[in-house]
Amino acid sequence: MTGRQRLTLTLVADGDLLMRDRQRQSNVLESDLFIRGSVLRGALADAWIHVYGTGGAFRDVFTGMTRFLGGYPRVPTRDDDGRLRRTMTVPRTVFADKNSREVIDFAVRDDTDTAGYSRRSGLASFDREQNSASLVDEPLSYARQRIGTLQDGTGLIGSEDDGKLFTEVVVASGAQFEVDIEGDPTSLDQLRGLLNDPGVERFLTIGRSRTILGMTRVAEMDVSPVEQDEPIKRSRHALYFATDAILLNERLEPVVPDGRWLEVLADLEPGTVAAVDQGNLAERRIAGWSAVHRGPKPVDIAVERGSVLSFNCEDGDALQSIAESLSSGVGWRTAEGFGVVHLDHPIHDANWHVHYEQQG
Repeated sequence: MTGRQRLTLTLVADGDLLMRDRQRQSNVLESDLFIRGSVLRGALADAWIHVYGTGGAFRDVFTGMTRFLGGYPRVPTRDDDGRLRRTMTVPRTVFADKNSREVIDFAVRDDTDTAGYSRRSGLASFDREQNSASLVDEPLSYARQRIGTLQDGTGLIGSEDDGKLFTEVVVASGAQFEVDIEGDPTSLDQLRGLLNDPGVERFLTIGRSRTILGMTRVAEMDVSPVEQDEPIKRSRHALYFATDAILLNERLEPVVPDGRWLEVLADLEPGTVAAVDQGNLAERRIAGWSAVHRGPKPVDIAVERGSVLSFNCEDGDALQSIAESLSSGVGWRTAEGFGVVHLDHPIHDANWHVHYEQQG
């Protein structure tokens, strides 16, 4: 990973966004508050083709070692000073006291009794400098309704029935997202050149129904070095799944991560990892739509973003090996942003606030 850089983009929605897998059996679609890496890569590749075609550096940028990690909305800071801060998925180890509303992250605690607490979900705002985190319940989306129509005479394109009423919960226009792309300096410079082209904005669309939704533009760009996670010196540690991770064994069967999985991943001796807690793992199905084949993609089973795997390990060299094994992503489809996993993410030690929580 030496020499790799991270390109961070601030995307502004100039229209409503609907980011969701196709669900042929439902007439209600609720947008994710997350731009998946595969969605980001597809949007940028489509814009590149419209501006430059498929020649030149297209293959190097979009089928090489570049990782499109996706990203989350930005929300106002706790100080309400006009600044915006990036959000992330609340770890599944975060719970709130049912009476006092105190928020606690149980990821690396010895006491894991959550009786009297309720698990929190959604988005969190995290300030590394202040070591503080806040639960977010901003009104970033709203419901809209429309009448569905077939997009062609065969019914192969789209999943709507003619005349059927659809409810879509979309991300409201004006929302800002911060997304990351990792790659070599040359590939990232080529992407910056694309995004600096004045004509690219009319082709940069994200999500579903892109003829009427999904218009975005790049407001900011920043480049920084890629840094590896540093394990904290203690006996209890945690893996935080920042994005969905598609983990398969040699028979292509879904894998639930455990201690042995982690030891194999980092090439460690059996027994190096102990006291593994899988109770804060969840799974989700990853679906998609192939514009080429005009049909649904195969469904993948993934460890859901926000999941946490806690474990004991006091071997410093082993922890460094774990951090190195996570640095380029784990599992399948890592170029599309799947499998971003952090060791000892600092949010697990943050002081939690409820400033953003919507009242009433």
